[in-house]
Amino acid sequence: MIYESGIDLYWISFALTISIAVSFFFGKLLELRSSLVAIIFAEHFAMLFVYINFVSIYGGDLIGYWNNSIEFEYDFTPGTKFITSLVKVVSFFVGYDFWATNIVFMTFGVLAVELLAKILLDLNNSHVYKNNFTIAAMILFPSLHYWSSSIGKDGLALLSITLYIYAISHQKYKRLLFIVLSLVIMLFTRVYVVAIMILLLGLCELSSNNSVKIKLFIFVMLLLSAIFAMIAIPQYYELGEKYNVENIDFIAIQNLFSERENYNTDGVSSYAISNLSIIERMLSYMYRPFFVDAPGIYGLLASLENIFLVSLSVRSLLNIRTYFLNPKNLVFWNLIFLFIVLLLMLSYTTANMGIAMRQKTMILPCFMYICLFGLRETIKKN
Repeated sequence: MIYESGIDLYWISFALTISIAVSFFFGKLLELRSSLVAIIFAEHFAMLFVYINFVSIYGGDLIGYWNNSIEFEYDFTPGTKFITSLVKVVSFFVGYDFWATNIVFMTFGVLAVELLAKILLDLNNSHVYKNNFTIAAMILFPSLHYWSSSIGKDGLALLSITLYIYAISHQKYKRLLFIVLSLVIMLFTRVYVVAIMILLLGLCELSSNNSVKIKLFIFVMLLLSAIFAMIAIPQYYELGEKYNVENIDFIAIQNLFSERENYNTDGVSSYAISNLSIIERMLSYMYRPFFVDAPGIYGLLASLENIFLVSLSVRSLLNIRTYFLNPKNLVFWNLIFLFIVLLLMLSYTTANMGIAMRQKTMILPCFMYICLFGLRETIKKN
């Protein structure tokens, strides 16, 4: 057993009721159909059972978060410590029940997929040319539900990215609120990503038609964010202590990347990346496993997903010139640069296929938006 406490139907029912209520209320705010919200929630709930069954056999971060939270002293430092503390807080309110705590964390993933559904449906409905089957496949994409269905960073990271995309693609009065919420969530989940998000957001705003005062304010915020990143990220990875240096320099950062290249390279789902080119690393990260190197039944199922991703990429790239004929579409360029930078960084430092499959859920919303943008233009052209 991966947990010591038994099953408490009272707390499970309590957590499930709250999760359903929040999910349907949020879906109503987004003007999504109740049937779609129900399907999203049902798939997430089913994936929760699949994921817990998986980690009970093969192990996973879920075990560490839950076990460590029992004796853990509160420490809300960004990253693993924050998630462990959050698990401890949530479990307190649901009677320290393992399943109830997972259901609460599952809700973050449900809200994220609901936001993604709203984003893709609005993008699709902005033109008369529909891609209903493709939209459905994106919303129901199994990996998105699977990796964000339980305790961990992935549900929160996915929620942060979808909040970010929704905020920059919907010009409404709550836009700033969503952006700030997105950045705060990512700051405590994966601190290195929030620096990239702020930078790209600022650059796009500077390129917009905003007034000089607003652009000056944005420039100052970018400068402060850059200073924060230079201080916070090295401390997050404890580079000074790890490499016994007083001042963080390029060598320390280079050592970090070299270390991450060989991180988690044990096991059947690992692959050597040190001898691969940058393009090969990016393609491996995005489209592997692919049947021949699939680790077990879960790898084969992931290969089926990757067939869809390859097909989606090829179909959308058929009209690649459309991307470059829309230089004023700041939303598109913001997301394509965010996707490329994150893909480049993650593919350069991840040698474990299982970790890559999990981390990829964070960039899939950007990828799906970009592909749908190109796909609808391809259909329109034809």
